[in-house]
Amino acid sequence: MAKNVIALRSVSAAAVIGLSLGLGATGAVAQDGEQPAGTAAQDGEQPAGTPAPAGNPAHPATINQTTGTLTIHKKANPESTSDPTGEEDANVSGTPLEGVGFKFFKIKDIDLNTNDGLAKAAKLKASDFTYADGAVAGADLYEDKNAVKGELTTDGDGVIKLENLPIGAYYVVETTPKPGFAPASPFIAFVPMTKGNAAKGGTEWNYDVHAYPKNYESTATKAVEDTNQQVGQDITFSITGDVPGGLDRDKGLTKFVFSDDLDQTKVTYKAGQTPTVEVLGADATADALGTLTYKDDFTVAVDEGTQKLTAELTKDGLAKFNKDYKTTGKKLRLSFAATVKASGELTNKATVVSNNGTGGGDYTTETNETKSYWAKVNIVKKDAEDEKKVLKGAEFEVYGSADNQCTEADLVEDNKIEVDGQKKWTTNDKGQVTINGLHVNDWDDNSGASEQQFKAYCLLETKSPTGYELLSKPIKLELKKTPETGFTGTAGEGATDVKAENYELTATVKNLEDTTPKLPLTGGAGIGILAAIAAVLIGAGALYARRNSKTA
Repeated sequence: MAKNVIALRSVSAAAVIGLSLGLGATGAVAQDGEQPAGTAAQDGEQPAGTPAPAGNPAHPATINQTTGTLTIHKKANPESTSDPTGEEDANVSGTPLEGVGFKFFKIKDIDLNTNDGLAKAAKLKASDFTYADGAVAGADLYEDKNAVKGELTTDGDGVIKLENLPIGAYYVVETTPKPGFAPASPFIAFVPMTKGNAAKGGTEWNYDVHAYPKNYESTATKAVEDTNQQVGQDITFSITGDVPGGLDRDKGLTKFVFSDDLDQTKVTYKAGQTPTVEVLGADATADALGTLTYKDDFTVAVDEGTQKLTAELTKDGLAKFNKDYKTTGKKLRLSFAATVKASGELTNKATVVSNNGTGGGDYTTETNETKSYWAKVNIVKKDAEDEKKVLKGAEFEVYGSADNQCTEADLVEDNKIEVDGQKKWTTNDKGQVTINGLHVNDWDDNSGASEQQFKAYCLLETKSPTGYELLSKPIKLELKKTPETGFTGTAGEGATDVKAENYELTATVKNLEDTTPKLPLTGGAGIGILAAIAAVLIGAGALYARRNSKTA
């Protein structure tokens, strides 16, 4: 009979440890129903933390203490992982994380001093419990004397040490993750646990249990490509998010969603396009490891009213990732086009939601903010001598200048600017023309101007108003995003009354009246009349001479 009891105890303990290893957390055995920590012992009970009553020495194969110790070692970005043993391991990789908060909940109705209780504990799974509103159904919050509102935080070495912890099974929840890091999944820790059971078979109980819940830094970035793209043209956004670390060995990646709330007043998602999702390694600048197929592996939905975009990996996409890239794929990058619809400042950020399948829930990471800028240009055409007289019918083209000079070299077809489908602008009855949205010259792709970004624009008058001279040179326009004032704009020689504010430049351009009438008359009807008069006079003279000859 004794052999049967021992066998039952060993099988149950093995089940507890096997469960703990599968959860990626320490395993242990605990009893329930003893006095809470920090309270006095009742009559006839031994104080917490003391061994069994004097007499025959306690056998190491039995649970003979009422308390133990649980130590949490919080590590970030471990280079490798291994099965937990419940013992301290100086070789565990990763950087200690300070300031990470945990709460500990003692699971009810678990008595590890009985073989039935041990068997019941072996069936516990972290997924059986849910942390919500600061509580866990089926478990009581353990109130350590150093806890603040029930929460303990890791010290400078990334450690939380719970001493004199009543024997039992504990549901451990990371309640305050380090900013930028995905939280560890909740796990169940048993105090004590069988020592050395996984490696060579347990012969004693370990009352000093160590757990190493991992944290993986999770980042997401947003980028924009908008160099020399004007209002009415397309820019490209990309969102890159980390694949969460510590993927479940069996489930792998179970969720990955990109979310981007586009500013509907400035841009619209380009309909009919084929967005892309690339699988990247640790170096996001290197070539992609592969791509996922639009509609099969991921979908994109855009709310027409708000322009909120949601791109999500499908069941097939997740399966493809877990099959082909589970160990090599470290990041996913979504790229898509948006059409610029208005001038001004465009700010944008996105979020990435992922799940590593271990039961810790979804983790949301916010990207950086991108900024793009376009300015409206208003030109008013006036008579150079009479400012009250506005001029209709002047035609303009705009060219980009790479060297900020506006010379003949800039006035080529490749540099011609198109805005909202227009390449030519004509002044109206009020002498006005509006070019609705030129990209600023000192900022592109969310940073200071690149070499490719036009450093100025050349406003070229290609047709003057009727009765007026053409401008002899293009007018140089400079549009700048200036941190101190928000926006500055200048217009060069040939422009007056220049005003710039709120990403809008207004300038007056004057024309001289046609100077051709001041030249001597050449050709035309005047010479014809003179020639006719001369012919008449010559004819009259000849006739007079003939008559005189006859008379003589």
